[in-house]
Amino acid sequence: MANFRVVMLLVLSGTTGALARTPTAAQAPSGGCIGGVAISGRYSLLIHGLLSTGGAEALAGTMTSDGKCTISLQLFGNIDGVSVFGMAATATYAVGNGKAGVLILTVPGFPQQSYAINRVLRHNEIVGLEQDAVGETEILAKAQHIGSFSQSSLKGTYSLICTGPNELPYALDQWHFDGIGNATYTTLTYEGATLAPASGVAAYIVNPDGSFTISADDSSGNAYVFGGGIDSGGGDVPLATVSFNGSGQVTGASHCIGQPQ
Repeated sequence: MANFRVVMLLVLSGTTGALARTPTAAQAPSGGCIGGVAISGRYSLLIHGLLSTGGAEALAGTMTSDGKCTISLQLFGNIDGVSVFGMAATATYAVGNGKAGVLILTVPGFPQQSYAINRVLRHNEIVGLEQDAVGETEILAKAQHIGSFSQSSLKGTYSLICTGPNELPYALDQWHFDGIGNATYTTLTYEGATLAPASGVAAYIVNPDGSFTISADDSSGNAYVFGGGIDSGGGDVPLATVSFNGSGQVTGASHCIGQPQ
């Protein structure tokens, strides 16, 4: 069985926040395209951290580079209380000979974000930290090595540990995917200082580009929708989630790290 890494986002279908943003247009790094081939092809993606507004950001999905300093993205998750689900976004980048550079991300309706990035050659990964006044967030991207994905691309058991919107640990999950679109999960979640157990069932769809959606129900009768992307490199599992209160309003964003078992 192939070993896959998962980037996943939990969003509640139909939920939006009250925050209004003014769209901004992406700008190419100065000097034209520099080091375009350093980032080429399709990657799974995770962005998480705190914003200057006091809110949080958690986005996951896939990004595709043309090797000419332009990136298209499919994003799932939450920015400062506003949920996004399957949103198209864009980015531009420049990478120097030392494999360090800059990436400028534009999500429609939100301020641009600028990241200082490094390319990690050994694992074909992109890592970076935000370098503007919008927030203090991290970007992680890992190259996909499969041309097309399917339901069977998401199969097996994954163990995940999750960090809340305050960047403190809050949950331990175990997910099992059957490879044909069905999943079960168990979770231990902090309620105060005590870990409370829950479990549930889910159905999922994997798209050819490695992005996916999951519809889940837990043992308390709550319904959720997840979205994210698959990475074919194996190893650590980055995962982002969005949390909600009993009225279905977004209360925060978080991320998880785990490994396939």
